[in-house]
Amino acid sequence: MDEMNVYRARPVTYPWPTAFFLIILPLSTLCYKVAPIHLLNGVPMLRIVISSLMIAAGLFLAIAAMVSLKRHHTALGSMKNTSRLVTSGPFRLTRNPIYLGYTIAALGVALAANNLWTAGLALCAAIATHLWVIRREEQFLQARFGYEFERYRQRTRPWL
Repeated sequence: MDEMNVYRARPVTYPWPTAFFLIILPLSTLCYKVAPIHLLNGVPMLRIVISSLMIAAGLFLAIAAMVSLKRHHTALGSMKNTSRLVTSGPFRLTRNPIYLGYTIAALGVALAANNLWTAGLALCAAIATHLWVIRREEQFLQARFGYEFERYRQRTRPWL
């Protein structure tokens, strides 16, 4: 980012990731009613157990990241001005634990519902989040925290 843009970097002003992930359930349900495509055939009990674990893990990761942000007294979500760069807790494993948690939980829902549409739209939501939200958030964090964010970015992957 050039020097002029550094001073213009602002946090994202709409909760896009939440919107992306909330819209996939009704949209995938509609798609499934029009053209049902199953994700897997076979052992329903195993599918339910795995999907339950995925949903629980995804929600745990997202909530743990939110708690970590609150503990560090910084903005929860990208709509506010971040006061601290949090690199501990779930943020030491991934730069985007909330979005990763949403994705894992949504894929768990897809598996539980045995709906390929939900899985596909969950991946689309993750891609949209990366392209339209994460890139902008990272520009903002780079402008706000400079070298500290760059070091964090070099040692921590954006997703997994």
